Amino acid sequence: MTMVCRLQIPTNEQNIAPVCDFTTSWCLNHGLSKVESIRFTVAVSELVTDIILFAYPENSRENFEIEYHYSFPNLEIVVSELGEPFDPDKHTYDAKKAREESNFEGAGLLLMKELSDEFSFINKGKEGKEFRLSKKIEIHDIDELLQQSASLREPEVDRDQQENPHKNIDEFTVSRIRSADAEEIAKIFYRTYEYSYFKEDMYLPKKIEEAVLSKEKLGVIARKEDGEAIGYFGVMQKEDSDIAELGEAIVTPSYRRNGVMTSMMNHLIEILKDQGVTALFAKAVTNHLVSQKVNHKFGYETTAILLALSENIKYKGFDEDYPQPISAALEFLPLIYPKQKSVYLP
Repeated sequence: MTMVCRLQIPTNEQNIAPVCDFTTSWCLNHGLSKVESIRFTVAVSELVTDIILFAYPENSRENFEIEYHYSFPNLEIVVSELGEPFDPDKHTYDAKKAREESNFEGAGLLLMKELSDEFSFINKGKEGKEFRLSKKIEIHDIDELLQQSASLREPEVDRDQQENPHKNIDEFTVSRIRSADAEEIAKIFYRTYEYSYFKEDMYLPKKIEEAVLSKEKLGVIARKEDGEAIGYFGVMQKEDSDIAELGEAIVTPSYRRNGVMTSMMNHLIEILKDQGVTALFAKAVTNHLVSQKVNHKFGYETTAILLALSENIKYKGFDEDYPQPISAALEFLPLIYPKQKSVYLP
């Protein structure tokens, strides 16, 4: 299939109409009927609108990509974006809820599938997500096909916009994670680091869900009163060990300095003690002072420095970007102290 063109689209609502105009014109020019061109454009419009309005954190300005492919008699449109992690299985359409509760969650995905001959979603992890929509040409007489022009001028985007300001919160809850929390956990990592976090699995809701269900991952999640997830603390434990590794600790940047990290650590330690875990160890990247301060507050001892642990990783979400390799502090915390024993020397 030959690619006809590739468009870079800024996440600005003003671009929805031009993209739709171009898509309709492109479909008509390549032999699709007027009715089917409009139907296919509606599917693309729904996808583009969802990406612009919901795929990226509030007030962010990013670009996503649309490719138009043609190989008679098939037309295919491929949309790629680096927005927040997304699990389509968690957003299914329920007709009963739509009728009785006016809850139309999942309707957009259903519409895209119904108006396309083929529709597929591919989660590429740190490379983002890809949507593929295809349509088969049913008519071949192009004499009556209409042509329209579309303006694709991109408005200027402010790349120097400020980070989200700090937000104070009076109340939040901390609870043990469930498999259903997987998508929200992935979104917390995206909102903090975009796609710079070194553990790619944290951008894959399915992977997180599987790890929780298999008990490879245990952790807690913090939520505001309205249910929005703002923090996550997780550990990994081997079946043959009573020592757990503190694997991931994160709080959405705008909600830091509210005691969220401390509350999650307290809750997590109590859960681990109940399960007989005797000690915790953690690797804290040395340029992230907040995590080290929280660890030391709870009695962690720094036992080693792992020099230049990461390679070719650019960390986002810290006070500044660090494109060079970063070291890590290896820290240890006993949770259950053994009873003292008397030693009798010979």
